[in-house]
Amino acid sequence: MRRRRWSAAALVAILAALAAYLVLPDTTSRGALSHSVAGAVGSSFYASCHAARGVSWRCELMTSDASDAGILYSLTRDGGCWHGSLTRAGGMTGLPLRISGCVNRPDALRVTDHLRSLLGTGFPSDGFY
Repeated sequence: MRRRRWSAAALVAILAALAAYLVLPDTTSRGALSHSVAGAVGSSFYASCHAARGVSWRCELMTSDASDAGILYSLTRDGGCWHGSLTRAGGMTGLPLRISGCVNRPDALRVTDHLRSLLGTGFPSDGFY
């Protein structure tokens, strides 16, 4: 009887931790910001964001074929939201000069990235999200 109580308690704790992870994702992470920025520019882009100083961030973008490396946006963050401006186009045309958005649950969970990875169509794991 005592063993069942411990097993049930452990199961409840594991389920509660999983639910908290899914319901309360870390919207302040670098990966979540990278995913949000890439989505704001276009669905074919991948981004890698790094803190610059203070509330400033730099996000480099590229597509999976890496032919347009060098696209750079400078961002400022205000909590879970951000505003950015294009600082280097890397030879691409038609990029938005200003972007903005907020990191949300799908960005934090990066479900589409995980699915692409499982299907073998994702971006190589070299720091781009």
